[in-house]
Amino acid sequence: PPRPALLSPQDALLSLGAVLDVSSLRDALRHALVSLLPRVEHVYIYLLDGETRLICDDPPHELPPEGKLR
Repeated sequence: PPRPALLSPQDALLSLGAVLDVSSLRDALRHALVSLLPRVEHVYIYLLDGETRLICDDPPHELPPEGKLR
């Protein structure tokens, strides 16, 4: 996929401030991190579901309790 245009730190914060829902939060975080850290190839965003489950939507998976991905 094409790399997003680089954001300034101020623009990245503004994009996070404009978030209205969880889906937008994931997209804004992913875009901000990839823009601010240009050598990053992929960003995994985990959101807490309930009290203990960390869920990622791209690709869909759950972080195991021991914190290690396979």
